[in-house]
Amino acid sequence: MSDTFAAIQTLARKLEKQRCLIIADDLTGGADAGAQFAKRGMKTLLVPYRGEGSVPLCAHPAQDVLVINTITRGLPPAEAFDILSGLLKSFDPKRFPILYKKIDSTLRGNIGSEIDAILRETNRPFCFLAPSYLEQGRTLVGEKPLALTEADVVRSQLSAMIGQLNREPYQKTYH
Repeated sequence: MSDTFAAIQTLARKLEKQRCLIIADDLTGGADAGAQFAKRGMKTLLVPYRGEGSVPLCAHPAQDVLVINTITRGLPPAEAFDILSGLLKSFDPKRFPILYKKIDSTLRGNIGSEIDAILRETNRPFCFLAPSYLEQGRTLVGEKPLALTEADVVRSQLSAMIGQLNREPYQKTYH
């Protein structure tokens, strides 16, 4: 079972007549997320983003799911923010009513700055962040990711990552 299975299963039910844009910061995450939709019979396309204009969001009308690999995981936060801002300049919520930001289950990458770019460029007032995935042994302990299956886990504080967001205030909600 994949890292993103539960979230995608919920989205897939809602997507019968709606399209989804998935933004992933690496190829593996994008392919994993896209594969979950494709397995359910949805037309899914994974493309790399190489700068403004390289992926016109209106140029893929036949896809149910468009997955864009931004290749931003290892970049500085400001650069990741700029890349996502450029990508979403032509975002049309009518074309993609569902926007899904794929994050790494061990919280690697520029999660805060990328979410900030998405919120700013789409004018959406909030987002949901669900970094844990219990079926894969991915949990949070004291806001730190605990992943027993990965040797290169980055042990960063969740609050610090979300603190990259430029919007104030943000509210942590624990379930």
